Amino acid sequence: MTGLPRRGGRPTAEEARALSAQIIAAAIRLFLDIGYRETTFERVAQEANTSKNAVYLRYREKPDLFVAVARELVAQTYEATIFDLDDDLPAPDSLRRVSLALLEAATQPRAVAMFRLISASALEHPEIAQASQGAWAFYIEQIQGYFEHRIRSCLLRLHDPRSSAETFALLLFSQVHVALLHNGNLPSIAEQRAHVDRMIRLFLAGNGAVEMLP
Repeated sequence: MTGLPRRGGRPTAEEARALSAQIIAAAIRLFLDIGYRETTFERVAQEANTSKNAVYLRYREKPDLFVAVARELVAQTYEATIFDLDDDLPAPDSLRRVSLALLEAATQPRAVAMFRLISASALEHPEIAQASQGAWAFYIEQIQGYFEHRIRSCLLRLHDPRSSAETFALLLFSQVHVALLHNGNLPSIAEQRAHVDRMIRLFLAGNGAVEMLP
């Protein structure tokens, strides 16, 4: 017979994946609601309605769990269409489209909550900042891939796509991050758009692409 609930025995691969997702969802809620210090494997297990052993089987220590949470939040906010490789727009227009899409992802409530969590807890728990680098590296790699595709298509000229991707990300997110640290409020949409226009001109000029400016 099929379709009956399993009784005892080892969980199926599907059940194991479902439990992993359940644990991550519980960890996200706890990290964002009560903070890094107060989130424990025991609380995660309770929130996920599973055993503490099930959590330990997947993550050796809390920083490992935090890395998984950061990656999941990136996956939830990231849209592959941000870096549309079929985009044949002029460099400023394409960069503007990508920039606004990235800012939209970065200003989602959970993304903002994660930034605040890292900012508030990194000094006391340095492992948080280290763990969050994985999520940052993901975006750098995506931006680098986007740059490399446009370079191959003769739509952009950059000397070093990797360092250019890092510079681009730092310039792009600086306004949002500084605002959140300074007064806790996100810039308005109009302010974000104005920042993007200034940032793109600075980025292209600083990377030897002056002739591509409008």
